[in-house]
Amino acid sequence: MTPWNLDRPLLRLSSVDALTLGQLMQGVLVLGATGCGKSTGSLYALAMTFLAAGFGGLVLTVKPDEAAIWKRYAARLGREQDLIVVSPGGPFKCNLLKYECERPGPGKAQTENLYRLLSSLSELNERGQGGSQNESYWRNAQAQLLRNTIEICKAAYGTVSIGDIHELIRTAPQSPADLESDRWREQSFCLRSILIAEEKELPSSQRKDFEHAASYFIGELPYLADRTRSSIVTGVTGITDVFMRGALRELFCTETTFIPEMTYLQGRIVILDLSVKEFGETGRMAQTLCKLIFQRAFERRDVQNHPRPVFLFADEGQEFTTSDDRVFQATARSSRVATVLATQNLPSLYSALGGGDAGRQQADALLGNLQTKVFHANGDTITNEWASNMIAKSWQYRTTLGSSTPGPNEHRSLLQTIGPQGTNSSVSEQLDFDVPPQTFTQLTMGGSPDFVSEAVIFHPGKSWNLSGKNHLRVLFPQGVS
Repeated sequence: MTPWNLDRPLLRLSSVDALTLGQLMQGVLVLGATGCGKSTGSLYALAMTFLAAGFGGLVLTVKPDEAAIWKRYAARLGREQDLIVVSPGGPFKCNLLKYECERPGPGKAQTENLYRLLSSLSELNERGQGGSQNESYWRNAQAQLLRNTIEICKAAYGTVSIGDIHELIRTAPQSPADLESDRWREQSFCLRSILIAEEKELPSSQRKDFEHAASYFIGELPYLADRTRSSIVTGVTGITDVFMRGALRELFCTETTFIPEMTYLQGRIVILDLSVKEFGETGRMAQTLCKLIFQRAFERRDVQNHPRPVFLFADEGQEFTTSDDRVFQATARSSRVATVLATQNLPSLYSALGGGDAGRQQADALLGNLQTKVFHANGDTITNEWASNMIAKSWQYRTTLGSSTPGPNEHRSLLQTIGPQGTNSSVSEQLDFDVPPQTFTQLTMGGSPDFVSEAVIFHPGKSWNLSGKNHLRVLFPQGVS
């Protein structure tokens, strides 16, 4: 069997059961309450499996100690040299948008692709703010500004960077008077970029795109009402401004010393040491942008020539989830990507995707494409009922005492006897949960004295050898981090 054969068993769950490489490529969802032992139980087992098997990967971090924990994991398996730890002051940097413009492949530098990367950050920014009657207008207006800015940058400089986008928008004309102002003409990066592009020999199609963008900045934007223009501009610069200072500017807007392709070409493991708990919203936005760019790189690779699997690991993954993840996960198996998304409960994921019916539909679509479900101890009713319904119901024997009329779910009476003092006892077959919701409140949560964390594992269409069913109760020895 070749190292990357999809039928290769990788994660042993019992003496006769294991998750194969192919099943891991179908995605893993890990659910469990705080303190249930999921990080030191199933997530530890998955991490060590990926490292031992030679995967490359990307690790997103929420807690400040996660990078240090992964370093210890890699050291135990002799893979310290494969780590790329992205942290302030470190040697690893990637100018993200410039990379997207200059990477190999015919799809590089496409305006719509660049726009989509930045618009995903707007999606993160808008969560929890609620909608409005004019929401679509503002979204379309900001998209128009961003697309035209990207076209000017491409025409003038042959590439795009977050810094140039920010500066071009910041120095765009604010009124018709600016167009006549000597000071604006002398100091505006926007005008300078337009003039540079005008002097260049551009392909005819790009020339048309540039002229359209230039007419927007000269003939449309300055003539908008002040409040309208200001709202459109700040909607975009509120995103780019995050990358214009401190650690994020240093790491993602300067030079490039690592690229996503290193994960599957060299087996490198990129750890984004920008934890949300430490860096807050800036850490979340930077890691989300990195994740999207890595996902694109994974999707376009030639797996026949470069078959090494990669993993995408996100504990508390709701912090980085966007609507793009649903689309990515639908084809992740063919891209040989093992996604691991861990979160405490379903409501946290629904909320992260905007809440309401739309957020729930997006979350459910993503969850449906994470085929392996690992359920640790949980007190959330919604999550536990969802798990029980997914595992399904079956006809089960129930014994009842006394005289009663069969309930709506009773299939038939199998045995009826007269007990002491004429008590009527019957055994019936009743449709019920294979794993009732209360089971998930009773799973072992780890810690002293046994240091094991219990979980119920479900994979659709899989009949586990040990249980003979589509679910399996597993005890994970807790890793000492």
